[in-house]
Amino acid sequence: MTQAGIQPSRDQIAKVDNAVKDADAKFKDPKLRQKLTPDEIKLLHEYYRKEYGEKIFDFQTKKGCEKEIKKQKDWHTLVDNYARRYQWAMYCLILCRTEVVNIVLKECALALKSPLVAKSVGSTDLSSDYDVTIAAPDGNDVKILRAFNEAIKKEFQAQPGTLFDTNIYVKDYTKVEKNIEFSDVEDYKDSDLADGTKAMSDGDQDIAALVKQRRFSTSDEWKSYVTSVCKGFDLELQIKVRKQYDIADALFNLAVRDLLTALEDQFQKKKYFGLQMPLIDVDKDGQQIDDAKAANTLYRTLSDRLGTIAILYKRFESAKNGIKLKSLQKLWEPAQSPEQWQKVSKNLLVELATEAQANNSELLHLIQDYSDTTKSSELQKNPELFRDLVLKTSNRLYADVMERVRKAQKNPEVAKYETGRAIFFASEAYVSEGAVFDVVLGNQGSEEEKRKARAMIRPVHLLESFNEQYADFLKDIKHYAHGKALQDLKADEAGRLYYRSSKYLDRFFKAGEGLLEKTGGSTTMEKLAMKPLQLQSEKAVGEFKNAVGVLVQIRKGNYQFTEQEKGLSVEAKAFSLMTTQNIKNAQEFVDRITALAQTFNIEARKLIELKNNIYDDEKTTISFVKAYAELLGK
Repeated sequence: MTQAGIQPSRDQIAKVDNAVKDADAKFKDPKLRQKLTPDEIKLLHEYYRKEYGEKIFDFQTKKGCEKEIKKQKDWHTLVDNYARRYQWAMYCLILCRTEVVNIVLKECALALKSPLVAKSVGSTDLSSDYDVTIAAPDGNDVKILRAFNEAIKKEFQAQPGTLFDTNIYVKDYTKVEKNIEFSDVEDYKDSDLADGTKAMSDGDQDIAALVKQRRFSTSDEWKSYVTSVCKGFDLELQIKVRKQYDIADALFNLAVRDLLTALEDQFQKKKYFGLQMPLIDVDKDGQQIDDAKAANTLYRTLSDRLGTIAILYKRFESAKNGIKLKSLQKLWEPAQSPEQWQKVSKNLLVELATEAQANNSELLHLIQDYSDTTKSSELQKNPELFRDLVLKTSNRLYADVMERVRKAQKNPEVAKYETGRAIFFASEAYVSEGAVFDVVLGNQGSEEEKRKARAMIRPVHLLESFNEQYADFLKDIKHYAHGKALQDLKADEAGRLYYRSSKYLDRFFKAGEGLLEKTGGSTTMEKLAMKPLQLQSEKAVGEFKNAVGVLVQIRKGNYQFTEQEKGLSVEAKAFSLMTTQNIKNAQEFVDRITALAQTFNIEARKLIELKNNIYDDEKTTISFVKAYAELLGK
């Protein structure tokens, strides 16, 4: 620092300029970014304040960053606003997020006087999330999780997943390796759980990945997908594969029933739409319908359900693309009065009760779309009415189930079953061992973790990861479509959807390639992908994968526009990339990736290395039999 009135010399100016250049080069390298010193951060604050002028918020202070975070209440909006045009400002927001999350976790542990160990995973990209897994003794990790979510909600009026793109997970089977320091908090020496608790069969892991895929598919989409996959096998293997998908569907419906039951409480408390949202839960054989009281209850349930769907149809236009009424339509008139109700046949009631349970998932998607959309008039009038509705409820259920896991820790089968259900409610978590090995350890872990993951990963793991990447791809597609029909998205909307979903599409290709290489099969991803992607050569498939790589760079904010592209938006660039691949709209994009997912599963599930591991009934846990029984109410 020079004294007032004394001009710095050329050497001093050059020295500062060189220091800024060095610091900026370190910042722009994701591997070095976290090694910036306080002095370098201060230099870049001053440099970028001059660069940005007064166009944006006060990113130089934590207070300024918190104010912007509170204003937007949505991390994806911050990424869209700053990660490409104002990268230093985005980095400052990330530093603020990390500090707030770690401080709140520390305060929650201190309040309980509990030891704590925590580990964050993820990349250093400016668009990345910040997820933390914690462990603590005596079930305190679940208490810390609850306290954290409540503290963030109280301070920022939003759930952590929306506000910060941050999810807190509690330890499941494997020990948490510390990489976050908490001053004043006693370290917790974590360890793996007992072998009997953590050992899930390959068949179980396969099902877990399929449950995630089911979560982001409508009933019709799921049925069409599974039917297409199963057609690719001989009868013996078809039966075994169908069983995996059917069990996944059963587990999904159990979890959805739990989630909708919890959402019903929210609907009643806040009087959403002025209606209740009851659930249908009758035996498929219709025995309960013979009971007059049960029939009357079912009538009232159906009347309210039909009314709820009707209101959602009227208030949220995109609902026409969601629930298919089918047999519900047959009951529209009879459900209007008890007199007409008496004329309804028992068979139709049985058909309706079965279908209504399937419609639970469509209703959940509809509520999710409605609560996510920021353009609805209701949300603009009352932001707290729908914001984070499903996420808030999922967070609570995740904590509830993990609390039961902690209490059942000495009973491996119960703990394993409950952990499997808990993962459904854990927002954005990887649920299978394969995805953890492939991505969390193999891609995002330390060098030692990467080495171990590469040594341990097997072909069946890569199938699990492949299917989870496809599920997360579907999740992003639904989120960024904002409830609109995919074929109706405008060019900029479709372009945004392309690059936002590209991270999972890139991992999808890599997992598939890895599996085919490990099994030494006669085919390659390029050969396999030609027909489903509607491309004419293996070279064209390679060009498609390269285009996906560019989308990933756009998503990260690292894409360098050419002179000819100056003035082009990232959405326009992304849209043009897929146009060069003969993809006209977002629906074609999703259809082709879905066709490839089907083709790949047919090829992979025929491989002897996978068949011997996945379809061994001796290793499939009894928890799935329990799931079927619970679903059927028996």
